[in-house]
Amino acid sequence: MERNALRANLVARTEDWRWGSLWRRQRGGDPEIRLHDGPLAVPRNWVKLVNTPQTEGELAAVRHAAVRGSPYGSAAWRVQTAQRMGLQATLRPEGRPRKPVEEETPMVF
Repeated sequence: MERNALRANLVARTEDWRWGSLWRRQRGGDPEIRLHDGPLAVPRNWVKLVNTPQTEGELAAVRHAAVRGSPYGSAAWRVQTAQRMGLQATLRPEGRPRKPVEEETPMVF
């Protein structure tokens, strides 16, 4: 993630991390190293977005998505993307589904 060096307090601004993709996108660099543009266009305010600190909740959600291998984004987008890419299992709760609780029949003596 482009924000890692900033989060680790290695730089004041993300684009100052010489070994990061944002620095390379802005300044070029080694022509042997090419960055893929990705499936979506980068927003015009990308540098501002990347330099905006994440909340603890956002960071936890990103880490959870990374661990599970699930899409990260709005709820509707996650579901749509998971279906398109066959990742529905990554959206379900971890572990085995719980068995339904059966009502106990009182024992009559």
